[in-house]
Amino acid sequence: MPYIGRSTDGFGVRNRFLYLASASDTSVSGADANGATLTFTDGAYVDVYLNGVLLKAGTDYNTNTANTIAGLSALAANDEVTVVVYDVFTVGDMVSATSGGTFVGGVTFNGAVTLGSTVSGLDVNGTEIILDADADTSITADTDDQIDIKIAGADDFQFTANTFTAQSGSTIAAQALTATTITASGIVKTDDATDATTTTDGSLQTDGGLSVAKDAVIGDDVRLKSDAAVLALGADGDVTLTHEADAGLLMNTTLRDTRAVFGVNNNSNGNVSLSANDTLATITFNTTDFDVGSNVKSGNNSIFVAPVAGMYRVTGRILVQGLNSDTAYSVNLYIATRPSGSSTISYPFSTNMRGNFYSGGAQYMEINGVVAVASGTDIFLRASFPNVSNIVYYASSSACNFFVNYIGNRNNGGT
Repeated sequence: MPYIGRSTDGFGVRNRFLYLASASDTSVSGADANGATLTFTDGAYVDVYLNGVLLKAGTDYNTNTANTIAGLSALAANDEVTVVVYDVFTVGDMVSATSGGTFVGGVTFNGAVTLGSTVSGLDVNGTEIILDADADTSITADTDDQIDIKIAGADDFQFTANTFTAQSGSTIAAQALTATTITASGIVKTDDATDATTTTDGSLQTDGGLSVAKDAVIGDDVRLKSDAAVLALGADGDVTLTHEADAGLLMNTTLRDTRAVFGVNNNSNGNVSLSANDTLATITFNTTDFDVGSNVKSGNNSIFVAPVAGMYRVTGRILVQGLNSDTAYSVNLYIATRPSGSSTISYPFSTNMRGNFYSGGAQYMEINGVVAVASGTDIFLRASFPNVSNIVYYASSSACNFFVNYIGNRNNGGT
């Protein structure tokens, strides 16, 4: 209902205007003596006083012209005309912004609704939350412990206690799952045929198939529990391991040792030409027996390049011959390693041969050892021949050779 008076928040609903008349004036309007402009919306809510005496509306004055008091008897100079204008307000049917309250009817928002940081929660008391215009997409709390997500009219997804269920035929896009770890006390996986086994120990069991596009990291055992379980390797599954109950494991391909293996030998005589006595010379070989993994150094088939960091077994043999007189000699043969990009050569293993060398005599020298090197390291043979400047070190015999093979990771010694 309407009221005339003052609201509780101090908002004024009564305005006073004071005019000092000029001789013969019969109306007042516009700015008063204090500069306030006379404005009213309904003449029924206006009182007019002349020199303190209340005038009668419709007889002593009229409000037929907007925002004007007219029809006055001719005024004398400096007569005081006071106009009191009352505003009308109605107490609204509203919920208090400060104290809160309850909306009994429906509420429609055409703009965004923002919940402040102090809001304790949004309580719809089990009522369905509609998410689109035609109301076929919604979220509903059917019971105290069950939430249904309905999309296009169907209950696609359901949350009940610790279980997430998707209706048959639903698709969960892989790119939508960004978590690195999923922990569940119970998982139900459905497919077009049957439900998977529900577990309560955090494991995942499925009879609908499990496809992993990238590497799967598993922190414990992997068990293929069927007596006829098959583990297939490769994109076309052409390599398989099959469990034969109470018999063993059947493999449909041949195991191959694909670790790096390298071997070279000589098939003709050759000399080492030294610029000075006791100079180290690299031993060269001219025939490659095998090179699994193609690890020979480009431009030099006598040097092996380690493809990975680890332990490598190295063996070598040369034939020393060709001195023309009895001579005391001391020949040294070395396994040499040189890190990738470095000019520094290390000699982890060596062997020595001493004695009198007679004219036309010959003798084999052998060396072997295991070296731990980084990826890209050169491995080769070197020798020094004191007291001579030229010596034949091999003959036309494949018994003069150099072999390298990878035997395991140097961190754990595995093969």
